[in-house]
Amino acid sequence: MCIEATQCRNGCMERQLGRPRPADPPADESPAPAPLPPDGGPVLGMLLPSMAYYFMDILEGARDLVASRGGRLMVAFSDHRPERDPVQADRLIEGGAEALLLLPTWQHGRPEPGQGRWIEKLKVPVVLVERRVPVEDPLAGLDRVESNAAHGVIVAVEHLTSLGHRRILACFQTNADREQLTKGFAIAAEAFGLDRPQRPFVSLRQLDEEVRHQQILDRLCDAVVDDGVTAALIHTDADAHALVPPLRARGVRVPEDLALVSMGDRWAGFAEVPLTSVVIRGRVIGEAAARLLLDRARDSAPQHINYLPELVVRASSGSALP
Repeated sequence: MCIEATQCRNGCMERQLGRPRPADPPADESPAPAPLPPDGGPVLGMLLPSMAYYFMDILEGARDLVASRGGRLMVAFSDHRPERDPVQADRLIEGGAEALLLLPTWQHGRPEPGQGRWIEKLKVPVVLVERRVPVEDPLAGLDRVESNAAHGVIVAVEHLTSLGHRRILACFQTNADREQLTKGFAIAAEAFGLDRPQRPFVSLRQLDEEVRHQQILDRLCDAVVDDGVTAALIHTDADAHALVPPLRARGVRVPEDLALVSMGDRWAGFAEVPLTSVVIRGRVIGEAAARLLLDRARDSAPQHINYLPELVVRASSGSALP
């Protein structure tokens, strides 16, 4: 799938990236990009794994920044299929994109050995978005913009321990951030002296939503009754939002019996008990990535921009323990 996100006039990117060239008809059923404005303008492409809401936040931030520079943004989706990444990137370039914002489908948010070779072969400027690269990988020298998920977990645990919680359970999904989330929890457990720190519970993202929620619910209730857990960190906020009523039905009140902090903030404020949340602002990530790509001077050193999540405190974390 490849669609155009926006189209504007009066571009200012010709010096760095050259004038846009006409788009060739796409090879498959996807719609062709709309004609370019007569006076040209910056044309960027963005590769996303899916239409999940966080990716859409990143897209909107990039789109608005590109529009403010008089340009247009095209987007293609890999549908979480790594083999589609190079195909879709080529299609964006064939469609007129002069530079690319890339969120490749890497299982752990970083490339396995050799997985990014197709990126090395691209003939246009590239910025990696929300993807990490080991220092020994050839892609480590690319520009990239990312959030620090591990820091978000540390901030959440710090908040909960400041209220007196020492037995905290983390529930993480199997997505690209899980390694960073788990790393952050291990650091926080040691730094803040958690009592008998619980091994993070991992739920499978691809499970039916109802099944996944039931698994998390069972684990939380068992942790409260059997392990004396008094607080939990839930990834994602959509899962945390769905868990508050069934927890109450099982006799676990939020926050009286279990303080909750969610990773993500789109749904957190709408929960029955508004959720304290770790906020990663996707729009800011998208804006920063597009700005870096548009302002990229060919002879400048690569930049790695890292954004720290914020903590929004609401009722679900409660007050200090007696």
